Amino acid sequence: MKIYENFKPILKFFYKSIKAYQSNKKLRRILLVEDTKLLLKSLKKMTNAWINDLNLTNQFEVISAYDGVDAFAIFKIDHYISQTIDCIITDQNMTMMNGLDLLKLVEKHKMGRNIQQYMCSTDNDILKNITNEQINYLSKPTNKNELKKYLNKLLNCK
Repeated sequence: MKIYENFKPILKFFYKSIKAYQSNKKLRRILLVEDTKLLLKSLKKMTNAWINDLNLTNQFEVISAYDGVDAFAIFKIDHYISQTIDCIITDQNMTMMNGLDLLKLVEKHKMGRNIQQYMCSTDNDILKNITNEQINYLSKPTNKNELKKYLNKLLNCK
């Protein structure tokens, strides 16, 4: 049962992507990656609040993954089916694959797509030492106003 739980978000995303593809419904997606369920729930709540506050429920959808491996699997599914992920917000320190490795893989496989990339960490020294102009940084715990500021950048993309 534990294995199924780990694949549940991937299977759910795959099913939703196939349904959206069949109906030609193309929502822009924000992928949240966090291995702490409570923090993921909080981040998802803040992101959904931003979507609702701006009345963007017909344009954006929030999806989530528990670690970098799951997130990359979701990214690859999206890449081959619909190419709708516009933003990835990931934790840095995770099991299996950390946030930096995830974003490096995304960068390598995005094939010219414009995907906003954000990394969150409680250790700001880690973030300061990473020199990648494609990655934006959020300190953890992320506050609502800081997150909104970065999410608003999505409205100017595409």
